[in-house]
Amino acid sequence: MSWSHQQNDQPYDQNNQAYYQNDHSHYQNDQSYYQNDPAYDQSSQAYYQNDQAYDQNNQVYYQNYQASYQNDQSHYQNDQSYDQIDQSYDQNNQAYQQDASKTELYLRIYIFRGEPDCSFNRHVIAEFQSVDDPSFYQSIHVKRLNKESPWRIEVVNGQAEWVLTKRYIGHCDGGYLWVNKGEETRPVEIMTRVEVTNRSEVGGWNCQHFLFEGFQKLVDEGIGDQEWYYKLERTLVDCTFDGAIG
Repeated sequence: MSWSHQQNDQPYDQNNQAYYQNDHSHYQNDQSYYQNDPAYDQSSQAYYQNDQAYDQNNQVYYQNYQASYQNDQSHYQNDQSYDQIDQSYDQNNQAYQQDASKTELYLRIYIFRGEPDCSFNRHVIAEFQSVDDPSFYQSIHVKRLNKESPWRIEVVNGQAEWVLTKRYIGHCDGGYLWVNKGEETRPVEIMTRVEVTNRSEVGGWNCQHFLFEGFQKLVDEGIGDQEWYYKLERTLVDCTFDGAIG
């Protein structure tokens, strides 16, 4: 080979060497990228899993939010219904309060243990108390000496310490009733009209029936309404059954 050819080959070799070095550098970069790529895949997979968990949490949150919203709507509707009842009651009370000729009586029913302590054996006494006159109390009930003796109505004027008696077990709320001022004794007077003669011959009739019949007479005379009676009837039945042996 001539010296001239050797001189021409030198630049070619130098170019080849530079290309080889660049190619080797690319190879190293590819290796580095390949090594980093699994880490990137793992990060992507973790991100995807976290994203799935986030979506599931969002879905649960949305379902809970929907349930909460439905409950809120139900509570709101119930509240509206109660508000309407309260509003009607308040309006009636306001109408009576504006009438200076009316006075309010609170009804409380005392319950006493029977022998045996079955619900139908429990004794009951109705007590009326004046809201305007704290000293006014009047109670009414029926009683008899034994199963063969006749029933008789007993009225007690003034406050009686029923809660201190041996067989007292509790009392229930009978609500409020409006009467004309000066006629606070009228509810008891009406209830004394319940027929008790020969009731001993009627199987199962007792002091609880006496109160139910007496309360119905109050409604018939315009003291309280039928809705009040039905509510009171349910309340009294529940109270007499509470804790009884049968």
